[in-house]
Formats: sequence, structure tokens, C-alpha cells
Amino acid sequence: MANIQLNLTQRSQMANSETFLQRLNTAMKGTAQYWKDFTPTQFDHYNVAVKKKKEFARKIFSTGVYENIRAYAAYLLNQYRYDDAGEPDIDETGQLSDNVLMDSAPSAATFEYFAGVEAGDETTQIVL
Repeated sequence: MANIQLNLTQRSQMANSETFLQRLNTAMKGTAQYWKDFTPTQFDHYNVAVKKKKEFARKIFSTGVYENIRAYAAYLLNQYRYDDAGEPDIDETGQLSDNVLMDSAPSAATFEYFAGVEAGDETTQIVL
């Protein structure tokens, strides 16, 4: 089964919706709060990926509103895929559901992308 993206109209309407951008900003802050509060408890958590995510989380909270929310939205909307046997996870307003914005692979990938996480960062240990 193929993975299908949202069509261009859906992506454009969401990316230009102030309501969607506000919801996305709230979801992003939830993820940022998780990483801000994340305390490494195992040696393998002391890695470059965690460091970058924690730094990005602090940046989000220090600025109040993420200044590149439209770029963040466009990236997330391009990452979102659904199975051709199913339907996209769209809520009653025609926007991606809270679940997609907060607890999905595309939302995690988007946060990591904007945090600057690169391949290999999760296995590169930080020297304390």
C-alpha cells in the first residue's frame, strides 16, 4: 500500500489558517516542554540528539512564539502521510487532528528537523 500525502489544497489551507498555526504552536510547545523537562537517566541518553532537542525547546520558550511557525507547518504537512486504504487523520474542522500534531511520527520528525538533529546524533555521546 502506498503512502499518500495531503493534496496541495489541503496543505495550503492548513498552512495559511491562523487556527491551525495556533494549534500547531501549542502542540510544538507541548513537545518542547517534554524535551525541556527530559532528564537523561541512562548513559545512552547523553547524546547529541537529546542535547539539540533540549536546546531547541529552550529557544521556543525563550521567544514565546516560534518565529518560523509557517515553515514548521509546511514541513509537517509535507511529512504527513496516510495509507491509501485509509483516510487522513483530519478533525471536524478539516485540519490535522490533535493526535497528528502532538503524538505522531511526522510531528517528532518535524521537531527533530528544526532542532537540527542529524543522522548519527543519537549515537554520538556527549562528553561531560
